[in-house]
Amino acid sequence: MNPIRQRPLSVGPLRAFEAVARRASFRAAAEELHLTQPAISRQIRSLEEELGAPLFLRGTRHVELTGAGATLLRAIAPMLDRLDASVRHIRTSQGRRHVSVTTFASFASLWLLPRLADFQRQHPDIDIRISANDTLVGQDDPELDLGLRYCHPNDAPANSTLLFGEVLSPVVNPSLPLRQAQDLASHTLIEQDDHRSTPLRQVKDLARHTLIEQDDHQPSAEYLSWRRWLREYAPPGTEPRGWIYLNYTSQQIQAAMAGQGVTLARMAMITEALARGELVEPFGPTKRLTSPYAYWLVRWPSHGKEHRPEVTAFADWLLAQAAETRACLGRRHVNLRTSADVASFWLLPRLADFQSQHPDIDVRVLASDAPGEQHPLEPDLDLRYDVPDDAPAHATLLFTETLTPVASPALPARQTKDLARHTLIELEEDPTQPGAAMLSWRRWLGEHAPATQPRHWARLNHVKSQIEAATAGEGIALARMPLVTEALTRGELVEPFGPAKRLAAPQAYWLVRTAGQAGAARPEVQALMDWLLAQAAQTRARLEA
Repeated sequence: MNPIRQRPLSVGPLRAFEAVARRASFRAAAEELHLTQPAISRQIRSLEEELGAPLFLRGTRHVELTGAGATLLRAIAPMLDRLDASVRHIRTSQGRRHVSVTTFASFASLWLLPRLADFQRQHPDIDIRISANDTLVGQDDPELDLGLRYCHPNDAPANSTLLFGEVLSPVVNPSLPLRQAQDLASHTLIEQDDHRSTPLRQVKDLARHTLIEQDDHQPSAEYLSWRRWLREYAPPGTEPRGWIYLNYTSQQIQAAMAGQGVTLARMAMITEALARGELVEPFGPTKRLTSPYAYWLVRWPSHGKEHRPEVTAFADWLLAQAAETRACLGRRHVNLRTSADVASFWLLPRLADFQSQHPDIDVRVLASDAPGEQHPLEPDLDLRYDVPDDAPAHATLLFTETLTPVASPALPARQTKDLARHTLIELEEDPTQPGAAMLSWRRWLGEHAPATQPRHWARLNHVKSQIEAATAGEGIALARMPLVTEALTRGELVEPFGPAKRLAAPQAYWLVRTAGQAGAARPEVQALMDWLLAQAAQTRARLEA
């Protein structure tokens, strides 16, 4: 007879056992505990070996507790509940809430840190952890909650909110005698240069340095250049006495404060220094320049932490601080609310065109996939996706919905019968939404290939995942045509069966001026409306081609 084992049981296998017993499924337990199904199976098997008795009756589609399993569950369920309650109590009483933010070093030191004491006065129980990094990290780092970034609108991540645009202005130490643009000829200009220029050796080297300044590795450099400002505002032929090339914004500001020359500063970074009188704008606001680049607040919903109260509190505070910065910059803005899918695949790829036409207007995109979700910023315009019966009475139709099969150009599919050899990628959003069935593969197959059965189905609940899977060659997606026109133009996707196999749907895209702006629109709101209507006309032409 084997001796009865006296060794205590490990908590890990007990946790796995309780999850399988409660969910009646190894797969569901694995998903809940963020483990693989084989790992759960190994833990249960080791527990059964320790006890010397089976705990589950395993069927093809279900599992049931044995008598021994039921006895064990009655003992450990209350124990795990008490353990979890104790852990929550310890974390709540001993731990402090925190928000982890990633941004680039100059923004942290010149914009965020000088303001942070205000947040800490309002929320003394929340710690802010700042990670300074010049590359956009966070998408794959679950420890980060928010990002603060500087980029072109085309490069802004899908879940970004515009904080403020870029404004440039010459600034100088107030003791430096500089009142007119021609006075620059007697001063040294301080230039930001991420290129780490070669030192000047001969006169002819000047041309090479100028070219490096014009062809910086950073795409934004052409808009931050002194040469651009001189072309715009200085008398022809104006040349400074010399140049200082620096590759950090903070160094530029420090050199200007020290009276070493004049810098073309990024205004958002120096509002505090201007307010304290440490720097002045010698030519005033009339000699400022704008840039299409901007500053963004980035959230990562995939981390599952965006609704923590402390993250929400800090994000709201950042938006309020950004509003104050915008007021200092004197820039106009429009808040546009839409879904994340429409923002990512239709609006943002086109937005650079609007900003090239209206460089003094900032567009803040309030993207959300939750119907009726409240945002701390009041929208001026809504770009909505609705069936006609649900569209507001004062909505303007932009374009109707069209569905089309799309696939990677490498995927061998040219006739509808080829569908039987491929995986169909289905967008499986909330089935209770009006007209959801009209967007399904089943409807398309009934119309164009009634006898066809695909090899497999892949059901995804986000348009982004659906389009990425099709682009990667994982199957054929039934795509919302307005959202893939850019990918089709670039050749990343193709319509394997051509325009003849497109399918109309009752949903449509609408532009709605919110109630607060229905009376007299601000000029910047009207400008964005007119541009959206023009872009919609181009999309309609593409859909009808």
